[in-house]
Amino acid sequence: MAELPDSLARNFAAAAVSPALRRILLVDLPPGQLRTVAAAFAEALTAAEGRPVELINMALAQDEDTLWGGLAFNPVPDGPPITWLPGLLTRELTNANNIPLVLIPDLAQLGLVGQRACVSLLDNPDARLERHGQSRRWRSQICWLAACRAAELPQVAPHLLDRFALRVEGEVLREPNRVQALRTQVVTEQAEPPPFTLPPAVLAQIGAAMQRPLACPESDVAANVLQLFPDAADAESSRRAVGFARLIMALARLEGKTPTDLLREVSQGQTRTERSPEQVQPGDGAPGTPPKPDQTGSGSEGSGMVESTPQPADAATEGGPGSYEPVAPGSDPGPETLVGGMEATFPGLNMRLYPEDSPRQQASEPLRMPSRRFRASPSASGPIIGVEQTTTTEDLALVATLIEAAKWQRMRQGGAEMCPGRLRLHPGDLRRNRRAPVIEQQLVLVVDHTCRTGFAWVDVLMPHILWAYQARAAVTLVQVGAQDAAHPLRATLLNAPNVLVPQLNTALNAGPGYGTPLAHGLELALQQLRHLIQGGRSAVRQARLVVLSDGRGNLPLVASHSGAVRGLVGRQGFDDALTIAHQLASLSHVERLLIVPEPRLYPELARRLAMAMHAPLAVMTPLDAEVTL
Repeated sequence: MAELPDSLARNFAAAAVSPALRRILLVDLPPGQLRTVAAAFAEALTAAEGRPVELINMALAQDEDTLWGGLAFNPVPDGPPITWLPGLLTRELTNANNIPLVLIPDLAQLGLVGQRACVSLLDNPDARLERHGQSRRWRSQICWLAACRAAELPQVAPHLLDRFALRVEGEVLREPNRVQALRTQVVTEQAEPPPFTLPPAVLAQIGAAMQRPLACPESDVAANVLQLFPDAADAESSRRAVGFARLIMALARLEGKTPTDLLREVSQGQTRTERSPEQVQPGDGAPGTPPKPDQTGSGSEGSGMVESTPQPADAATEGGPGSYEPVAPGSDPGPETLVGGMEATFPGLNMRLYPEDSPRQQASEPLRMPSRRFRASPSASGPIIGVEQTTTTEDLALVATLIEAAKWQRMRQGGAEMCPGRLRLHPGDLRRNRRAPVIEQQLVLVVDHTCRTGFAWVDVLMPHILWAYQARAAVTLVQVGAQDAAHPLRATLLNAPNVLVPQLNTALNAGPGYGTPLAHGLELALQQLRHLIQGGRSAVRQARLVVLSDGRGNLPLVASHSGAVRGLVGRQGFDDALTIAHQLASLSHVERLLIVPEPRLYPELARRLAMAMHAPLAVMTPLDAEVTL
């Protein structure tokens, strides 16, 4: 078992000694590493509380009964026929000896039921349950550990992100050679990576910190924090300043110091950082330059984010700006000494971890189910998220119906004992499955970024985007020739549940690149449409394909697949695009449209592409063209 890196270990130690910080979001954590990291966090919690930790996987929750509990038949013959079974989040009511630690493998993909549960319990120690006749109220001690990719953070509801006290970079755990790591895992016959452990010094530090009392109230520390970090006072939520104060108190408790001394050291470290001649001001735009301390951003309580980005070579040397030497409790720190991790915690906050600070990144009503507009699919579709009363037998929930009927059997039997094998049902007992709405319409956009400069492309795409918004359709965007593409020879694909996802706006406004892999973009659109329409249980009944391109694809499919161009390509890229267009024309339940700029060079390419797709042709006008009404 490997020891956890220092940046993560210090965050886990701070969360262990401060229960208010036990809500951690790991950003860009490598796949499959959540449980291994959770083992180290559980070790820190056990060192602080002296109790074992119970891991709860939030991905297993598909409905509210699984989360909160529900009624079930009692397997004990002598007991009542119906009994209450606690859910994943209410196990602490029956087992108070364990510390519940909830794991969320992918916060961006968490369902609506899970999001509502997180909003109810995160940052809310007083939990209350009113369900199926159960009236419970308790002080929740649930700890949270979630993972999410940085690119998908804007998809998460802002008020859900706001409730995570610490946001930590998980990129530090990524293997430099992933292939070699997998080979080693196969040779050693390990089903999963070995769990991480905390250094013994950190465990001893946690145990010693739990014996020290709190130095001062949070309000006093928060007032000093606002003076040190004025941007925290401008945030829409006060959780950022409160999180700063709690982190200062936790780190001071770990180091055996007072929060005032720790704040003074942080302030001195900020002054040295601002006056360091080796660093360029953030406005100069030099790559790799850390932001100034007063630009820490505003927004959520994620004040405990400790950067794990590697420091420059000169900063890692002895006496450099990023160096750190442990300070013994009670000793006088030198002028160049900071508390471990603090120089990364506050002066170098990574703004990409706080997308909710930007107003345009906030989606409207992220926790409300969209209304259904397209009625072609049957009612028994969509994931089951609960039960509700019904007057018909369509999509009947048999277990819920039997449980509801069993409640009243003694009354319906006239007070006598129930006869074995006989059950009296009333119409009021009927229950049906309550299902989440499914995506029934799809908009697929193929946008060639290399041909739209100088044309009114927004005007021609806006009617289709409005259609997707009104129909509550999902959106697939295929970017061809984008400037920020991961590979210049390949198209990129972005899936969004609706048009309100902020990444769509960012992707549509990307600049032009250096190549036009049109054939690869059409191939991605073809694969997506086949999966949506012909994919077995897929509920998509209608799709609209909109291609914006001039037809001048200069990269063949073999170059996109292999990632390299070999020899002369000629018109092979356009011929490959025509082949894919013929396959797109054979798809049913798909509306097709080709949008081209006003022809300047090779206008016959666009016409041939439209004929191959069996799609009408729409022309974009230049931005400086006069419009005649």
